[in-house]
Amino acid sequence: MPSKVDHQELELEEDLKWTERSWVVQRIGWVLLLLFVGSAALGVFGTGILSKVHKQTGEYSVEYERFGRFQMPQEIKIMAPSRNGKVVITVPQSFTENYEIPSSIPQPQRQVFDNSHLTLEYPSNGPVLIMFEIEAEKTGSHTADFFVNEQVFSISQFIYP
Repeated sequence: MPSKVDHQELELEEDLKWTERSWVVQRIGWVLLLLFVGSAALGVFGTGILSKVHKQTGEYSVEYERFGRFQMPQEIKIMAPSRNGKVVITVPQSFTENYEIPSSIPQPQRQVFDNSHLTLEYPSNGPVLIMFEIEAEKTGSHTADFFVNEQVFSISQFIYP
């Protein structure tokens, strides 16, 4: 209930409880805003420290972004040693259903697509860096197991609209 306060001949109505509650709500809003801006700066909504993923097993490594945007270009970088003069990457159908792969650098020497996966072969006499440009075709959470010379790498991404 508002109370009347005499401020040197001015009669003003004050509701101190409401004022204190509004200050609490304002501080909560500031904290939420700072958390949102801080998360964005660190990469929760795209490229940044929290978004970058680097997985390594021996001579094999994979780099990609944990968070992406619908139909925006992204990169997957795979470093692999050659076996028998080539590097073979097997991409599951679940990945090709959710992503478009417009380019690969270098271009594969051979690619075979069957009902369950896409197999790409790259000629190589030593370690090779392969970069895929990908674009998400569906939003939400996606996980796929890539096979690089029979070494498994699980790639998990969340795609924002």
